[in-house]
Amino acid sequence: ILKLNDSEVEILSELVGLPPNPNDFLETVFQKFPLEICVVTLGENGVIARHRKGNIITVPGYSVQVCDTCGAGDAFTAGFMHSYFNRASLEESCLFGNALGALVAATEGATTPITLKQIEDLKSSQIR
Repeated sequence: ILKLNDSEVEILSELVGLPPNPNDFLETVFQKFPLEICVVTLGENGVIARHRKGNIITVPGYSVQVCDTCGAGDAFTAGFMHSYFNRASLEESCLFGNALGALVAATEGATTPITLKQIEDLKSSQIR
């Protein structure tokens, strides 16, 4: 599993000779590397992801009042991995990661523990 943000895609694409556009990157990265999943976060615009055997999926972000983005990407990754390792689909894992990242971004300074209920509440409050 490779998880990058859109800025990291630009840097990595130059280093390994892949297209810098996140969608094009996802189309070609599997030809060059033995990945199963590649996920590219797009900040407030959500995430795009692809399984080696599937098409690119786009999952929009959640609308929150952003206070501090520090740690939001790490929170996305933690939420994504938690969900995926609990056998959720790629799309559901992206939704879960987006929700956790959004909750962290909506918190100023250090984040207190976030419960599964808070994540599920955010997911259900913004029907996709």
